[in-house]
Amino acid sequence: MDISRKLLQQRIRNRIIENFESFTNPTWTNRLGTDEMIAMWFDFVQENDTFAFFSEPVFTKKEQAYIKEFHYLLMSSYDTIPSTWEHEALQNNNNWTKLVKAANEALDIFMSRGRFSEDEEIS
Repeated sequence: MDISRKLLQQRIRNRIIENFESFTNPTWTNRLGTDEMIAMWFDFVQENDTFAFFSEPVFTKKEQAYIKEFHYLLMSSYDTIPSTWEHEALQNNNNWTKLVKAANEALDIFMSRGRFSEDEEIS
């Protein structure tokens, strides 16, 4: 079954919110591990050519900026993040704490509008 571009954007928006949540919640770190959390981000956000996909009205300009900011931060630091399933092992990693802070800020922005339907387009 084919879906519209807007509905696909809405579904990916929800996955991006889940990604931000995973970085902000130690339980997710302990459950998924840092490698999987990072890989999940790259499942939905790639290099510059995909940024155009994150367009209005599904993604506000501010949300688009936060996606880019988090992506560039992750790109510049992921090779310094320990591969671990233990949140405690990340407490002293400056790059991890920056990612968590950025994810928290982005999550606040995204949750001001919340998740969107995965079956019906927003108007």
